[in-house]
Amino acid sequence: MALLLTLPAAQAILSKALPSPAPTVTSITELPDTYFNTLYLLHLSHAPHTVVLKVSPPLAVRVLRIDAGLSAAEATLLPLLHAHLPALPLPALLLHDSSCTILDTPYTLLSHLPGTPSPPTAATAVAAGKLYRQLSTLPPPPPPHGGFGRAAPGARRHATWRAAFTALLEAVLRDGEDALVFVPYERVRAAVAAHGGVLEDVQVPRFCVLDFEAGAVLVDGGEVTGVVDFERCVWGDPEMARGFRDGGGFEEGWRGGAEKEGQEGGNGEDAEWRRRCRARLYEVFHCVVGIVGAFYYGLNAEREMGERKRLVEVLDELARFEAA
Repeated sequence: MALLLTLPAAQAILSKALPSPAPTVTSITELPDTYFNTLYLLHLSHAPHTVVLKVSPPLAVRVLRIDAGLSAAEATLLPLLHAHLPALPLPALLLHDSSCTILDTPYTLLSHLPGTPSPPTAATAVAAGKLYRQLSTLPPPPPPHGGFGRAAPGARRHATWRAAFTALLEAVLRDGEDALVFVPYERVRAAVAAHGGVLEDVQVPRFCVLDFEAGAVLVDGGEVTGVVDFERCVWGDPEMARGFRDGGGFEEGWRGGAEKEGQEGGNGEDAEWRRRCRARLYEVFHCVVGIVGAFYYGLNAEREMGERKRLVEVLDELARFEAA
């Protein structure tokens, strides 16, 4: 889904975003591929010296329903996160443009943060979990824009987390059916129907970055220099984030080393069982997104097969649980 970005187009974007006289774009570096956007590092003649351009797929490219309007979602959320957590090193929003006048697709221009994605170690997972706990404190929008659902402009909101989660998963299942992707659709839908009652424990919408994991934290010389990627976000249960899939350090950092107190569903053996059941449903969601997304975004086959194997394992686990 790469888009050929020319120097004149990059200069036009920069001139639109920064006060005159804007720096000159001297060169462009395409950054490593992501599953959705094409990323460019724009090198400038003077301060701020470098900025990041995130370009959405061309409008003619088919994307998952849950990924509609991702760039607008991040552009809406970043100022809110900056205001709520001013001490966190977040990229500054310089410009979001969905007019398709300079490029034929929406794009977002962000400040460039130093550092590289955290390596997948126990220590970085703990640090990521701690940062994610801070992010999850972002207050939900007030009525009439409140409720559960995607944190994207114009996205439908639901009265319950169960309804919102079911709608999110169903959207991905429909994408798979539309593209004739093999998924055990009946088993997935039956598992959600049988165990969806545990989702009712989540009664207050909280900020959740679905793809958040250690790799979203930038480090340089052992120090955290940035927290990035706020596109796939929902108002729901923060524990649906991808970082919880591996448990361990991320969950330890999230919980701050304390017992699981004050979490959705209360305490006790039954509450812990319900949390485990919710975690399995969230795992089903991530597996289905990985499988269907592999078709839509051309992700590698090895990752897809891993998600397929994990989906069967999780569905088997849910089948052994007593229906909620």
